[in-house]
Amino acid sequence: MNARAVLSGLLLVVAAAAAILSFAALRDLALLCGFSPQLAWLLPVVVDAGAAAGSLVWLGGWAAEPARRFARALALALLGSSVAANALGHGLAAFALAPPWWVVVIVSAVAPSVLGAVVHLAVLVGRTDEHHTVHHHDVEQPDIDEPDVDEQVTGAVGAVSERLELAARAYNDGLLDERGLSRRWAAVDADAATSPHPVDPVDADGRVVELVELLEAGAPVTGAHAAVLFGCSPRTGRWLLTRAQALAVTPAAAAAGTEPELVGAGWPR
Repeated sequence: MNARAVLSGLLLVVAAAAAILSFAALRDLALLCGFSPQLAWLLPVVVDAGAAAGSLVWLGGWAAEPARRFARALALALLGSSVAANALGHGLAAFALAPPWWVVVIVSAVAPSVLGAVVHLAVLVGRTDEHHTVHHHDVEQPDIDEPDVDEQVTGAVGAVSERLELAARAYNDGLLDERGLSRRWAAVDADAATSPHPVDPVDADGRVVELVELLEAGAPVTGAHAAVLFGCSPRTGRWLLTRAQALAVTPAAAAAGTEPELVGAGWPR
């Protein structure tokens, strides 16, 4: 007989004796707290079985770390509660004292609390089993490049912030009215009859007219400038600039009395 076998035998003896003594002490405490004799024995069963379940997962080494952490906390809590309950039960019985009301409340709450903890532990272990099953079969998932949602949101917020900053600057400079529209557009309808460049029906808001005035004043307007000025897309800004260039008369052409020519041909758009 080797030392390992002797150690195992002694461990069984100690475990059996401790289980019996703890069982009796917890049952007596349940009786003192008002449990019926037919049900008092269930209290030590709940405490010992919960501690055994926690110890099994904690020391087994086959569960994931979240399950093992919870199992360790459960096992230590129930073992500590068992020690405290044994000491309290023997103390009350030795001095023939009635347990205070808060002891009765705590003892009555042991069973449902342990049930909830063990169910939670079982759920954690179940998730661990599914995780290990997937890796056991070596299922390889294809790498899918998904767009970074945070980068998309950051870019959208930055674009909106830039637009708001431009609008606030224009409003402070008196270029926009209280509705956020250009103050120059309000005069377009009144001046349409006398303007040398009537408003096109497609250009009902007068954006082309405003670009024509800027071009005739010699401003270096591009399609990107028009997009920022009117809050539209670069494509729309280039389209508006093209229409304005077809109507604008350069200062040189006006002085020479020649026919209107396209302004900005070859400019960056």
